[in-house]
Order: sequence, then structure tokens, then C-alpha cells
Amino acid sequence: MPIHNFGPPAVLKASIDRVGRAGWTLNYSPDGPIGLLQDKKADLVVASGGTEIGSAVDFATDYMKHTLGFIGITDVALIEAGRLMADEAAGLSAANDQISELSAAS
Repeated sequence: MPIHNFGPPAVLKASIDRVGRAGWTLNYSPDGPIGLLQDKKADLVVASGGTEIGSAVDFATDYMKHTLGFIGITDVALIEAGRLMADEAAGLSAANDQISELSAAS
């Protein structure tokens, strides 16, 4: 997911609106929503030109984690390729290291 102007791109938001549907990826109970995709894992790859991933102005990453949790996916590995406009090589190297660590752990 790229961070566009501090948030997720519009096309991703539109896709989320199509995925988060009662009876398909979640159900409602008297206690609130229940995600139907429990016991699933997700790798969330986040790329940013200038926004520091996880900072106070990164509105995309927490939004995606919350959205995944809403449909039941709470085991989310974050792969960060951040601040690529400032230091592309370092950002890509960090992301590749994180991918290698995830691959080794599987």
C-alpha cells in the first residue's frame, strides 16, 4: 500500500468498501461485529515517499490494521519501505531485510 497524502489511495479505500460486507467477511452480533477471517495472516507492505511510517501523520497504516482486524485478520506483519524520496536505497534495504526475516520465520 502506498501512502498518498498521509492516507491510503482512493482505489484501495474503494476496494475495502467492497470487501467489508456483512455476511461475507463479517457478521453482526448483539456484542458488535465479528470478523469471519479469523486465523488468517496478512503481510501489509507499506511504501512512502516522505511520510514516516507509523508517525502521527501516517493515517494509512493504522487504518489498514484496523480494517483487517474488523474482518478478523489480527495477525498482521508490517513491512516498511518508508521515506523513499529521502533515501530510497535505505528504505528498500530495510523492507528487503524485513521480508527475509519473515521468510526465515515461516
